[in-house]
Amino acid sequence: MSENTVNLDRFDALVQSQEEGIEFDLLDEKGNPIGLKLGMVGPDSKRARQAMKDVAAEFSAKAQDKGTLVSAEDEEEERMVAFLSKVTTHWAPNPSIGGKAVSFSEENARTFFTRFRIFFEQAQARAVRRAPFAKG
Repeated sequence: MSENTVNLDRFDALVQSQEEGIEFDLLDEKGNPIGLKLGMVGPDSKRARQAMKDVAAEFSAKAQDKGTLVSAEDEEEERMVAFLSKVTTHWAPNPSIGGKAVSFSEENARTFFTRFRIFFEQAQARAVRRAPFAKG
């Protein structure tokens, strides 16, 4: 490799690790693990890129149904919840809410991220950054 080049091969590995995803512990308000792990793919993964398109189409259709193309201010968080539910791949073990085990699904993930802002924020912090997916 000459002095006049920059090797970008490591970025292929970064994208691959985003495709494979990560699993991380959810934390309580004191920073302690609660015993629930989330799996998630990275922002450059095919799944995340498709999620962005799907969320844009969903909210565009909603706006068209309302007869407006202007987004409501609270829609930004709703869009992020939709995105997170699409890039989250699993949780383990199943959480118990109201005494009932909740299995993973995109719909249940939307409910989860909407109801528990503390976990929404932790997932969002990983979903929009590449660093959590870097190996080594």
